[in-house]
Amino acid sequence: RVVLFYVETNTIRTGEGIARVASLFQDLEADVVTAVPRQITGGFIERLILPLLHLTYTSWFPIVLTWKSRDVRFLAANGQVLAIDREVYDALGGFEAVRDEVVDDMAICRMVKQNGGRVVFADGFEIARCRMYSSGREVWEGFSKNIFEGLDGSPLALGVVMALYGGGFILPYIALAMSTRRPDLLPAALTGVGINTALRTLLTRRFDHSPEGILLQPVAAAGLLAIAINSAKWSMQDSITWSGRTYVG
Repeated sequence: RVVLFYVETNTIRTGEGIARVASLFQDLEADVVTAVPRQITGGFIERLILPLLHLTYTSWFPIVLTWKSRDVRFLAANGQVLAIDREVYDALGGFEAVRDEVVDDMAICRMVKQNGGRVVFADGFEIARCRMYSSGREVWEGFSKNIFEGLDGSPLALGVVMALYGGGFILPYIALAMSTRRPDLLPAALTGVGINTALRTLLTRRFDHSPEGILLQPVAAAGLLAIAINSAKWSMQDSITWSGRTYVG
C-alpha cells in the first residue's frame, strides 16, 4: 500500500512519526490520517489562542465520529500532518481537485468521506511538532482564514460554535463576577469555573500548554470568538487575507 505523507513547511516529524501514522492506517483501515502535532508557541497571543485547538477537539467536538461516521458534518482535519492513500488520492484528482478551496485540507478530507472513505483524525503530539504561527497578526489572519471556511461557510454552524464557546467557556466566569450581587448564581458559577479549570489543567499537562491559559480561559475564548466573527466577515465579503495575499471569490 502506497501512502502520500504531507507535512507543512513549518512542521517537523519525529523519528517515529511515519511508523505511528502507518499503524493508524493499518489498525483503523484509514484512507486518510490527519493529526494535530505538538504546537510550539512563542508570543503571548500564540500561547493564548493555539491551545484552544485541543480544547475544541476534546471538550465538545465528537472527534471519534470523524472516522466512525460517514456523515461529512463530523469532520476534522489538519494540513500540518496529512497522509492519504495513493489510490484514493489519484481517484479524487489530488489537490488539483480542491485548488480553489481556501481550507484545502478540510476540502480533500470531505471529498474522501463523501466518496465512502475513512478519515482518521489523530493526536499527533508524538508524530510531529509545529510552529503554526509566529506572531499575533498571523494568529488573527490564519484563524480568520480558516474558521468560517472550515465550518463549510455555514452561519448556523458558526452560531452553534459561538454558543458553545460563550456558554461553556465565558458565561461561568461572568456568573461568578455577578454572584457578588446574585448569590444564587454562585453554585453554578463555581461548578462551571471549576470544570473549566480542571479541563485546562489536564490539557496543559498533556499537551505542554502554557499554564497562563488556565487563568485566562475566558479571555482566550473571547479572543477566539472575535476571530470567528472576523472570519465570517472576511468570507462573506469574498475577501480573505493571508500571508500577504488576498483571496477573492
